[in-house]
Amino acid sequence: MDAVRQMIHYHPAISALIGYYVVSAGISSLPAPTVKSHAFYLWFFKFANTIGANLARAYSTAVEDSPNFAAAAKKLGAPPEAT
Repeated sequence: MDAVRQMIHYHPAISALIGYYVVSAGISSLPAPTVKSHAFYLWFFKFANTIGANLARAYSTAVEDSPNFAAAAKKLGAPPEAT
């Protein structure tokens, strides 16, 4: 554990880049909200993607506003929770 602390202390830029990569990967792995998603998850998804500088994903309303989302998901054989 001491070696990790020394690495962070002597190489703060590399440590920050590694930390940013880990947080960014975690945010990017969040599943997109569906029509049945809770309002809090929708807010959290947009907030996390905004903080992670993934603005295209945070403010995309293509799925949310699509009137054909449920029909398209059924046609493609999506799991029941997606429709």
